[in-house]
Amino acid sequence: MKQGTQGIEGSSFWPILSQAFTEHLVLLGISAYIFSSALWLIVLSRVPLSVAYPFGAISYVLVVGIALLSGEVVPPMRWLGVGLITFGILLISSKSIQDNS
Repeated sequence: MKQGTQGIEGSSFWPILSQAFTEHLVLLGISAYIFSSALWLIVLSRVPLSVAYPFGAISYVLVVGIALLSGEVVPPMRWLGVGLITFGILLISSKSIQDNS
């Protein structure tokens, strides 16, 4: 969606929104968001909240990776945050595996 909004200009809500909905990358992003929301509902129906929601933090890690691939500069403090998130996800996953054995 970010790439699809790069050429959009304007200062008011409706003109910006109408331009955005003509961009194929924006529409693709919205479709991906709807699909991921459906998957998230399936996950929530099968996994305890204390496990599911922390795993949602993986999206932060993925977004920083995608930003890096698209040429964005990622400062060291943000990498530290990504590392802490990753460490937390690993802790939660190892705990949930121990709880289920």
